[in-house]
This record gives sequence, C-alpha cells and structure tokens, in this order.
Amino acid sequence: MIARDPIQRSLYEARLKAERDARAKEDYAREKGRSVGESIGKIKLLRQLLGDDPATNAEYQTLSLADLAEIEQDLQCRLRERG
Repeated sequence: MIARDPIQRSLYEARLKAERDARAKEDYAREKGRSVGESIGKIKLLRQLLGDDPATNAEYQTLSLADLAEIEQDLQCRLRERG
C-alpha cells in the first residue's frame, strides 16, 4: 500500500505535483493564446474599420500582449478621432 511506504508515497506525491504543474502550464498557455488571438482579432477589425491595409496574424504573433494592447488602444483612439 502506498500510504505505508514513505518512499512510494514520496514518489506518488512528486508525480501528482508534476502532473498538476504540467496541467497548469497548459492552462496558462491556452489562456494566453486565447487572449492574444482576441487582441489580434480586434486589431484586424479596427484596421479594417479605419481603411488601413490588412495585416496578417504572423505580423502580430511575435508581439507581447502588452504591445498588442498598445496597438489596439492607438487604433481605437484613431477611430474615435475620425468619428
């Protein structure tokens, strides 16, 4: 039985921790990817509304979420000023 053998118990707990850590990393990556995708979608829509040249996703894939948010904010300001 695992609970009676301290070595086996330790290995079991280490394995559980590794599984939880891996799951947390996957969840974080998925959420970050979703946020980046939403931001890129908003930027593309704003560029289209402003009549700017369309940009590809590849142009934005290397940017950080903060950089994407800044671009999105700038485009929103331009759209408000235009309206």
